[in-house]
Amino acid sequence: MNHFEIKANTQVLEAISKLPTADQHELYTTAGAVTGFKGIRVLDYNGQILEFVNCPRTSYQIVQHAQAFQPVIEGLWEAGLKDNYEAVFETTTKYAKMNILVGGEGYDSVKLGFSVTNSYDGSGAINYGFRMDRNRKYVELVGYRQICSNGMKIRVPLNNAEIIRPELKTKIETLFSQITRIRHTKGAVSRLEEIKSSVEAVTLMKEPVELMIKNLQTIQVNDQQLELLIKKFVGKRFKLKVINAFNEGNDHSTWGFYNAMTWVASHDETIKPTARQTLLDKAEGVLYAYNTA
Repeated sequence: MNHFEIKANTQVLEAISKLPTADQHELYTTAGAVTGFKGIRVLDYNGQILEFVNCPRTSYQIVQHAQAFQPVIEGLWEAGLKDNYEAVFETTTKYAKMNILVGGEGYDSVKLGFSVTNSYDGSGAINYGFRMDRNRKYVELVGYRQICSNGMKIRVPLNNAEIIRPELKTKIETLFSQITRIRHTKGAVSRLEEIKSSVEAVTLMKEPVELMIKNLQTIQVNDQQLELLIKKFVGKRFKLKVINAFNEGNDHSTWGFYNAMTWVASHDETIKPTARQTLLDKAEGVLYAYNTA
């Protein structure tokens, strides 16, 4: 099973149109009286009810996934990237996430991008998963390793001069300042500028990410070190699955261990969405920890 199926640019709008939708309905007591509260129904492409989710407040306004995602795609087109992006979708009954991959394939078949998330359960409206830490210590972005169809999260340290050159750090910080400022304005022009700045920032990340990967590739992992890595970054729940994925692979470096974790998160049939994200977060910690020491 592949939880992160990549879509070519020609397939993205159709994929968006088939995402789950939601509507609100009145809630009644067992006696049939109106409670004054509303619930949310999540429906599939064919209109079948998938789940009822809580509505946190009466003023909550549903934003359909298509409403959230289509303007981002239009922004890519307006930025001249109609034929130069791909997308990976992750969907549950409570939210949908669209990872936009730009800039082509990088080192070791890794593609980089930013994510857009929309929820139906009131946990948050449209959210961009491409950000700079408030203390400017790192930048977070998403990735996809083409060779094994693995989803990825990547945290790039900004204070490691061996990973990111000072002039590149300054450029990235400037771009993120622009993105933050633009997000406080509305309209098509601000959306286009945000898309352009985000794409430029992702492109600048390719060099640091390549250096991070190469660093992990130089660190080999023996059986004893594998146990330590499992204990620190994986835990008991997915221990055997990650060990099996690592041993079945040809790369027994720390980068191979990282890919074993993302493989389990991306392909295991039994893993739940929350556990999948947790495992990807832990894998992100491996890549970050070995590039900040």
